[in-house]
Amino acid sequence: LKLGPSVPCRWRRDGWMLAEDDDADVLVLFLQCALFTILRARGAYPAESFRRRRVFSGHFLSWWSSCADVESYVITLCASLRSAISRESLQRLLLDLHWRRRGGSERFVVDFPGRRPERPGLERGLGEALARLEL
Repeated sequence: LKLGPSVPCRWRRDGWMLAEDDDADVLVLFLQCALFTILRARGAYPAESFRRRRVFSGHFLSWWSSCADVESYVITLCASLRSAISRESLQRLLLDLHWRRRGGSERFVVDFPGRRPERPGLERGLGEALARLEL
């Protein structure tokens, strides 16, 4: 199975698991989950258009869009950043949400530290960050 053009995964009974031990793929998956979580938490799409998915070897739950167009857009966007993530040249991702109906906008920032922790610390830290996004 593939979550996106460059994120090979396989399904295990307890959730999605990366097929390769590549930190860049872990970070791409984190960005996908983070964007879906933000979109759901901020009401960009109806809550019923999201479902829970196990990530990071099944240890964490994250929101994932069940709308094919939204899913495809987020997966493609994050996969396009994989090369920059792999080279450690992506320092920050900004997500600006502009609200037509309710007016105003919100900005979300994902900063990438210069030095990545070792796995499994990386997956644990990213999973905990996803949980904080929902608060």
